[in-house]
Amino acid sequence: MDTFTFVYREGMSMRPVGKTAAAFVAFMGISILAQDVRAAPWIEPGDAAARRDVELLAAHGYISGPTISWPLPWAQVVGALNNPDVARYPHVDAAVRRLRAKYRRDVDVPKERVRFTVEAEGASSPQLIRGFESPSRDYGEARIGAETEWNGAYFRLNVGGDREVGGDTDVNFDGSYAAYSFGNVLVHAGLTEHWWGPGRDGALQVSNNARPFPLLSITRINPLPFETPLLSWIGPWRLTGFVGVLTDDRVVENPFFAGLRAEIEPIKGLQVGVSRTAQFCGDGVGCGASELFDTLVGADNNPTLGRTAAGAGSSDQKAGIDAKYSTALGAYDVEVYGELAGEDQAGFFPSKNAFLVGTGVGGPVGDDGSRFHIYGEYTDTANAGRNIFYNSTLYPSGNTFDGEVIGHSIESDGELYTLGGSFDSPNGWRAWARIGVADLNQDGTALSIDAPNSFPDATRLGTLDVGTSFDVLEGKGNIDLGMSYVTDNISSGRRARDTIGGSVRVKLDF
Repeated sequence: MDTFTFVYREGMSMRPVGKTAAAFVAFMGISILAQDVRAAPWIEPGDAAARRDVELLAAHGYISGPTISWPLPWAQVVGALNNPDVARYPHVDAAVRRLRAKYRRDVDVPKERVRFTVEAEGASSPQLIRGFESPSRDYGEARIGAETEWNGAYFRLNVGGDREVGGDTDVNFDGSYAAYSFGNVLVHAGLTEHWWGPGRDGALQVSNNARPFPLLSITRINPLPFETPLLSWIGPWRLTGFVGVLTDDRVVENPFFAGLRAEIEPIKGLQVGVSRTAQFCGDGVGCGASELFDTLVGADNNPTLGRTAAGAGSSDQKAGIDAKYSTALGAYDVEVYGELAGEDQAGFFPSKNAFLVGTGVGGPVGDDGSRFHIYGEYTDTANAGRNIFYNSTLYPSGNTFDGEVIGHSIESDGELYTLGGSFDSPNGWRAWARIGVADLNQDGTALSIDAPNSFPDATRLGTLDVGTSFDVLEGKGNIDLGMSYVTDNISSGRRARDTIGGSVRVKLDF
């Protein structure tokens, strides 16, 4: 097996992103032109194949620590890429080879070079149920990007345009960032996507369903355990936090949206995460020291009261817990997982809860390194009550950005059943399929005209999505092809309205 070397240095629209974000983007453009070495400190959310490779290595014991939030720092992964024991099973060894190739492509940029990317995608219709793989939000999108690393600082500048459902064409800087590592801590500012939780077809609090908004984030890079006996029992751990500004058009303009997440692996294979998010401040909402303190301790969260009501508070908060257990049974790996989140208002514990549960199994196909994975997942946001989850009378636009919920794509008052599977060959070809039944906006109403409501009527959908991806140009490019079939009112006796769509995505690296 070839030796793999990892070099780790410690250390919009013009969608309304605001003057600060515009200055930030200009700064990154100058920085990238001035630098010359490496790029990409993490594996981004949206790459389902890389996520599955990481999960496979973790289940077989080659990666230690939590792997249920993304972006995932490369520093946690690279230790497995030199382990000679992975050759025990061909499909595990193939996962290592794919991750090595991804590292060399995304990170190990030769000196005196900047990595450039060109990406374009189009769809006949945006996908309604969006999962980790981050399919098209609009009819079409194209972007160019440049990224590099220098002395522990990482830079990426993306400039793109998208054609929205309403026909408008916008410019965005999605995916741009500047980051710097301080020892085992990485701080970054930009417009980056995040995914918190073990779900595949959605995450309840933070996901890539909505476009990224400007934020400042801090995360622990390598989840090494505590050395003191008093805390060593929690095992490998990671702490991540961010605070951003929702700069889109909304009723309460420019509120802050912040999140804090802690993850541990107390026993091998068991990952536990706790998360908290809060929307606070904004035009017309109190933002003094007392309001910020109440937000911090969770003492002011009354999301059912209007802005002018007595005791309404000054924030809308959610808190949750998720867990995943995965292990290897011979050549096969199995997983069970779940997530619970609710309004953070009942004696410091979540209430009016939504939840997600799932299970999966994977293993080899033949002895050439091919593999399969199948899973089932169920999500329920209606359990929180009608027009509760993702909604707030204090912030009528809810937990959204640019019209999309920051959490799960089924929004409030929804249920989703999915069954999916994938096949990966050792040379990078991948095929996947997913069938689902969704009951959306079950009471057919919204909290207000401004509340998140992509489904204005009570809707029951049946969905079938299939896709394939493969490398081109000797691994310097990738093409994704997808098709979807959606039928509504599947429980009625009359013929339903059927929709067939397709999508294509091309990405090239230089």
